[in-house]
Amino acid sequence: MRRGLLVLLVLGVLAVAEIALIVVAAQRIGVGWTLLALLGTAALGGYLWRREGSRAWASLTAAPADPGDVGKRVTDTALIFVGGLLLLLPGFVSDLLGLICLIPFTRPLARRVVQAVMRAMTRDFRTQVTLIDVQLRPETVIQGETVDDQAPPARTTRRPGGDDAMIIRGEIEP
Repeated sequence: MRRGLLVLLVLGVLAVAEIALIVVAAQRIGVGWTLLALLGTAALGGYLWRREGSRAWASLTAAPADPGDVGKRVTDTALIFVGGLLLLLPGFVSDLLGLICLIPFTRPLARRVVQAVMRAMTRDFRTQVTLIDVQLRPETVIQGETVDDQAPPARTTRRPGGDDAMIIRGEIEP
């Protein structure tokens, strides 16, 4: 719930900043020039979106040739898509963010930000996935030692069906 509230707060602040910058620009350079600047950045965004998008798509379809680089290619394609949308929106802050996502030499900065956000959002799930992965691999060996401290014997039960396998219930201590 907190993340949703934070996202709404950030979007609200960005919307207020966009409106404030447009009003300030209209007061300083005039309404006509402000509208021309907004239309110009939208046209530039459309051009860059088309050019960089086709390059990214070609790179993404060639991904099987270099599977180690797929994550970077997918992230770049997503950044180009988001950057184009941001440039098509009216406003100067969204234009700046869109250009950072679209221009090839600033895209690594945006990629690092996206990766950091995704790492922070998935931190809780990564440890669970690692544990599940270890449990699902039959060749997993957990190193440890046996300690005989005169503890009461563990509860054991026999499997139904009469085989000699035993189920030992207990806890693993670190």
